[in-house]
Amino acid sequence: MAAPQIPHRYQYTYQPLTTPRSFRLLRFRDFLHSELCELETFEIENCPPFSTLSYTWGAPLNTEKSEEHYKNDKTKILIINTERGQQQLPLLKNLYEGLCQLTQSERPKWLWVDAICINQDDEHERASQVTFMGAVYSNCQQVIVWLGQDD
Repeated sequence: MAAPQIPHRYQYTYQPLTTPRSFRLLRFRDFLHSELCELETFEIENCPPFSTLSYTWGAPLNTEKSEEHYKNDKTKILIINTERGQQQLPLLKNLYEGLCQLTQSERPKWLWVDAICINQDDEHERASQVTFMGAVYSNCQQVIVWLGQDD
């Protein structure tokens, strides 16, 4: 299945990061609707306590069933509240399922997830944020690992 077609006016638009030490954190706003959230920018030295989510970008298991279930299609949508209204960001299925699992448990207030908090379409930002990931992981309260749903 191909990525859902999101009309341009509803696609999430990243605001540029202001300094080499700035990064984005995800905050869920509605506990009943796990896909409703906000992205806010902070300096690493002046940010709220946060957790990171580590997950597999593809199928969590090297089996035919898992490969079929977790094709790298962006078939799920995250709704992000912005100053311009609600915008949509397509997510890989495994990441979306991990976020849904977090909403059913004791979810951290602030969360860093590479595929969401880094503008994956901006090569310069992606490169600088990848080198900055050590600081992100060193400053987080906990690393949450999501390997996928049980069979």
